[in-house]
Amino acid sequence: METRNEELKTASIELYQYMCNALVGSEKIVRYRRLFFKLFDETWNTQRGFELISSGSKSEGLDLHGSDFDLMTLQKLFKVYENIDSSGFCITIDTNNAQPGFALLKVPENIGKCCPVLFPKTDNGYLLSSRKMRDLLTVKSRLYNGAFSIHGPSVCHNEVDLDRVYCLQCNTWPFAAKDWLLRNKSIEWPPQEVMENITEQGVLLVPVGSKSSSNEVNDLEWRMSFSLSEKVLIHSFNYVQLMCYALLKIYLKEIVNSKKTLSKLLCSYYMKTLLFWILEETDGSKWTPENLIHCFLACVKRLCYWITINYIPNYFIPTHNMIDGKLSNEARNEMIRMLNGVLSDNGWENIFYANSLDGFRARLSFNQVNCYNSFDKAIFPLYMTLEMKYFDFEHKYKHVIHRIVSNLPKTVKNICALQFLCFNYFSLSNVKFCNGDLKCRRSKHGHNKCTYITYRLILAKLIINTYSDAASGWLLLAAFFYNHREHFKMFPLLDLVTAQLSIDRLYLSLYLKTNFIHTLSRKRLSAKCSFLKRLRQEVMKDVPYSIDTKNSFLAHKNLGVSEVNEFLSCYPAVILHYFSFLAHYELGNIHQADRHMRMLQNTVQNTESGNPHLSVNANTYLMRALSFSNDLAGFQLTSKRVLQMMKNSDEYKTFLKDVLTVNDSLAPLARMIQNLDR
Repeated sequence: METRNEELKTASIELYQYMCNALVGSEKIVRYRRLFFKLFDETWNTQRGFELISSGSKSEGLDLHGSDFDLMTLQKLFKVYENIDSSGFCITIDTNNAQPGFALLKVPENIGKCCPVLFPKTDNGYLLSSRKMRDLLTVKSRLYNGAFSIHGPSVCHNEVDLDRVYCLQCNTWPFAAKDWLLRNKSIEWPPQEVMENITEQGVLLVPVGSKSSSNEVNDLEWRMSFSLSEKVLIHSFNYVQLMCYALLKIYLKEIVNSKKTLSKLLCSYYMKTLLFWILEETDGSKWTPENLIHCFLACVKRLCYWITINYIPNYFIPTHNMIDGKLSNEARNEMIRMLNGVLSDNGWENIFYANSLDGFRARLSFNQVNCYNSFDKAIFPLYMTLEMKYFDFEHKYKHVIHRIVSNLPKTVKNICALQFLCFNYFSLSNVKFCNGDLKCRRSKHGHNKCTYITYRLILAKLIINTYSDAASGWLLLAAFFYNHREHFKMFPLLDLVTAQLSIDRLYLSLYLKTNFIHTLSRKRLSAKCSFLKRLRQEVMKDVPYSIDTKNSFLAHKNLGVSEVNEFLSCYPAVILHYFSFLAHYELGNIHQADRHMRMLQNTVQNTESGNPHLSVNANTYLMRALSFSNDLAGFQLTSKRVLQMMKNSDEYKTFLKDVLTVNDSLAPLARMIQNLDR
């Protein structure tokens, strides 16, 4: 037994050090991540009507492989209360007639009569229907051409890890959770000041009801969500507790979910709940680096017990069994066998077979991950969080600029500089070319002046955009010159991108789950260099993520515009060779155009094992180049390959199924792919 304890201590210390250096990051990195999302929320929440609350693993400080980013959109128009007279324009909570952990939302009779579809009349009065609210969200998601779907209370992005949850808030602590404040706790966790902070948060209500024995969702119930409270609790963790939380999430996602029969039966929220209960019942002095694996095993043991009795109690409302009716007897027995295996003599070593711990098994040198400073390691991977096309950030310009020029810490200013670059990038979609409207039709001089002003405005924004990363900014500027038939201006920019692509960098993508590209072949920029300079030299992104091309600087049909007026995002190397081909082709440099055609073909072939979306886009660029060259055989071969990739991709099958009903312009493409099955 003593030998096993020594092994656990040694392995725990080594694992803790590895996670600090290579997986989770240092305490300083975690603080920077949390600061990023705190500023993200504060930037958004400067307007009335709703409030944006970032949640999920990333906002908690973890940026593991596959970590999610959730947005709680709090509607502030509805006021929700408990135990007050509902004669005014407000909503009251009724938990007596709902399942534990859920509530009915009652509205005054005069309000309910105005919209009986949304507020059906029941024996308990007029209720706000969670199903009708979800139906409204489903209709809204169709505006994005099938890019979103509904899962539970969430509007989920089908291409990136983003769930958006619309919710209401009751600002008082619910009576159903009062026992959490009163129950005896074996130690002083959570601290008193944390509990006071939590009770001030109240509770959120999200539009999904409980499931009955027939597995049907109650259409009228709303689930109580303690997301705000849980974020406060996690931010109160010491660092070993946070590491244990990360280890539980890795074990679930990469070990348990790797078995098809057990995949997605448990969710990461259960791991969070599990750790809350364990922390409440154990001595805080036990949470030290040498006890990391021991603490992890204590959590697994509790989970095994819960699965055995088929009951996972909600941390705030224990009468709410979160797995009621979700596990079959076969799945529960298999889960118990797996968990008992971990608890056996050497079973704890199974966690090391998680893909995230490949480096730990190989005992890789930590020097490779230390080539970036802490701030860059924390913030660079979060950059893409800001690049969601439906975030209307433009009206936040003044707020962000004010912070940049104010006397604030440099870390805050640098994060705000990132926000400014994203605002500038998406504002490019809103700057339209002069199309001869009434104001400038009166005279040729007026039209020319309008065109010149627009040209200078877009050029200025594109030059600012070159600070966003090492390649995509220059490529978008080259696209601008192509659209104005200034082909010779493209070549210096394309040469610059060629040089940038020759050096390894951190590659960020909304479609690829990538980590840092570490290299010891070159010296990183000093932390004394400005943050924007480091960003420009060290980061590379897809080109671009999303820009509306209708009447914009990317409006030219040869630049890669899709049927829905969006630029086809792709790897920088693919865009580079495609633009190089276009420039030489337009100038009649046939030899150079053929050379870049061959380079484009080789580059596209190397992308076909990657993300299906980016691979299809890469082949689409190749098809366009082949059509210019009148290579009919190559065009047909590439077209067939593209259709086959679409057919084999589950993402495209779902997308095209939605397209048939909401987008007539893409319906022929959908039918063509469906014909491949015949």
